Amino acid sequence: MLNRRAAVANGWKTHFEKSAAPFSLASDSVESLSDGRLAWSTGPVRGPGGEPIARFNSVWRLEARGTWRIVFDKGEAWAAPA
Repeated sequence: MLNRRAAVANGWKTHFEKSAAPFSLASDSVESLSDGRLAWSTGPVRGPGGEPIARFNSVWRLEARGTWRIVFDKGEAWAAPA
């Protein structure tokens, strides 16, 4: 688990040293609380060839001036449907 801004930036740095990231992601589900201040998004993480390799789950918080920030982010290995 990565904590603090510098550790997170350093942990992700190697993914962006090349011209293209070795993965892509897109939400396939997004839900929010009724007050609109907290949201959850999830979706597949795809490898360079488009194959699913993991699933991401992110919790977002709406902050001042309408800025959304991720407050928790977790990935898990891809499990093909049975």
